[in-house]
Amino acid sequence: MRLAILLLFALCTLQAQNATRPGKFHVEHPTLLNLGFDWAIEGDENRNATVEVRFRKAGTTEWRPALPLLRIGGERIFRDNYKLNYVVPHGFAGSILNLEPATKYECEFTMSDPDGVTGQAQQSVTVATRTEPKAYSGGRALHVYPADHEGPREEPIEGEGGLVALFGSLAPGGAILKRSAADRRLMEHTGRAVVFTSLDDLAARIDSDNLDVTADDILVLQNAGPASEAAMPEAGYLPIPKKLAKAGIKDMIRVSDARMSGTAYGAVVLHVTPDAATGGPLALVETGDRIRLSVKEKRIDLLVDEAVLAKRRAALPKPKPVKRRGYDRLYHAHILQADEGCDFDFC
Repeated sequence: MRLAILLLFALCTLQAQNATRPGKFHVEHPTLLNLGFDWAIEGDENRNATVEVRFRKAGTTEWRPALPLLRIGGERIFRDNYKLNYVVPHGFAGSILNLEPATKYECEFTMSDPDGVTGQAQQSVTVATRTEPKAYSGGRALHVYPADHEGPREEPIEGEGGLVALFGSLAPGGAILKRSAADRRLMEHTGRAVVFTSLDDLAARIDSDNLDVTADDILVLQNAGPASEAAMPEAGYLPIPKKLAKAGIKDMIRVSDARMSGTAYGAVVLHVTPDAATGGPLALVETGDRIRLSVKEKRIDLLVDEAVLAKRRAALPKPKPVKRRGYDRLYHAHILQADEGCDFDFC
């Protein structure tokens, strides 16, 4: 008899652990087309509880089934890069998908468990999807057109293309400027060069309070092109020197043989060809030289006498031999310049 009582007590205890006790029901922020929900629980140790979902447009009579909520809980989330380290609490979560924007929906959730549900087993909520954002009625609408567009152009962002190819004594093989992202005041400009000979030099000096630079100067980065040891990284978006940024300067002309992200902003001249590592004119620029940029003429010129440049060219240090293997050897032996797509010469 005592054994039977103990067995019955154990079974009751186990059933109590497996029974589900509903907790807080939460509605996530709606999107244009989807509604999200989560429902906290306790118990359900054997994870056999379920939550069925149905919904309908407010004011209509026909219910439609949705995907059941997903049982969650106990999973450890660990992302060291984002400082995340926690265990997912027990409950149910899910969404009703592919709805209509700006529409109210009545949603019902029914929890069931073969071991029993203790508490409120049903939730009913009315939730509206988001309204599609509208343009400000007093705003200005600008339009983007492809280069081959024929016909009228209704207030385009740019009357001409967003990119311009520049040529001149500083870039005999060409360079690129994204003029649509640059300060218009800098499109016709002559300024003094402030030269950084490498990415390391740039990192070491750009934020120095002792850097001799003004907003009218032109920042020049050398040895970041395809033939350099840096192998043409996205480094052409040179930062505004810290002392100028503190003074409110947002843009200034920057020149390099590197590349940059298509979303970057500024009067940034990129892909100067030939690059500095192959002995192009960019390698001959020294701090204090004058550089002239003219978007109207599609030119960028180094305003230094050819005799002076010839002496500098003769004094350029010869590249030190580097023992290379594998892809590194293949790359530096066959990489082409930016005007040829930075492709390999055997392709």
